[in-house]
Amino acid sequence: MSDVQYLNEFLESEINIDKTRLDRLNSSVSAVMNYVSSSSVFEEIYTGYGTQGSYAHRTIIKPSIKKKEFDADVLVFLTKKDGWEAADYIEEFYKEFRKSGVYREKVKRSTRCITIDYTGEFHIDIVPFFKRFFGNDQIVNKNTSEFESTDSLGYSEWLDEKNSTVGNDYLILTIRLLKYLRNIKQTFSVKSVLLTTMIGNQVKWNDGFFTNFADLPSALRILLGRLDDWLQDNPDMPVISNPVMDEEDFVRHWNQNRYSNFREKIHIYRSWVDEACGEEDEAESIKKWRKIFGEKYAQAALMA
Repeated sequence: MSDVQYLNEFLESEINIDKTRLDRLNSSVSAVMNYVSSSSVFEEIYTGYGTQGSYAHRTIIKPSIKKKEFDADVLVFLTKKDGWEAADYIEEFYKEFRKSGVYREKVKRSTRCITIDYTGEFHIDIVPFFKRFFGNDQIVNKNTSEFESTDSLGYSEWLDEKNSTVGNDYLILTIRLLKYLRNIKQTFSVKSVLLTTMIGNQVKWNDGFFTNFADLPSALRILLGRLDDWLQDNPDMPVISNPVMDEEDFVRHWNQNRYSNFREKIHIYRSWVDEACGEEDEAESIKKWRKIFGEKYAQAALMA
């Protein structure tokens, strides 16, 4: 089917993060972590680092004219230091990076992280993270000076399992497509973790046996269709929790108006995807996919 080829080409040319940017990000993360590990303040409590969010999930997409930068979340694994309160970890990180001529003008503080901002390219959120053998892992809240429970590593494992069930990275690629749709259309607003969770929730435990995710367009159609069905069954904004930590509510920064708009737009885009997948004429199919993803979809085919 031509839409399989064109959709994959569109991902490569317009959506997937390119190797140059990804190499630059990885190099910058390594340099930042080398700076932390060699710091006299942190060397005794630093044990390594990991990733969370889009960086860990492989759902970072290429910057666009409407969203020029991307971000990466890095977890700095630490042991607790005697005499330090939760807020001290943010403050000490901030002071340490302010000492550096390289990072002095790039660093700023946030509630749960410090940010190294590579203006015009990306920013790295550095999150103090405490792995625990019993109970939930912990991050810090600078404003309240409290340790907060988290399970971002468990969330990444959950998404990996869902992606494996669908197969061929089609879940990850579907998430990238929907993030691109959000960024390019700008008709709805939803945080990436919330969008990822809602799509991931549409994967059933037995899909690997009974559902035919034959290709990427099929996966997009099935998962978006299920999401739309669920949204239409829930006119009032439901609770959407972290699938591995029920007490964490992902809709705490959303509201009913934004949810209702998201519900309405997904219903429209679902119908457009159904029409595009069902179109047998190649030229008409391209037009219908361009209605969804814009004029850059299958450009070469229409110019031929």
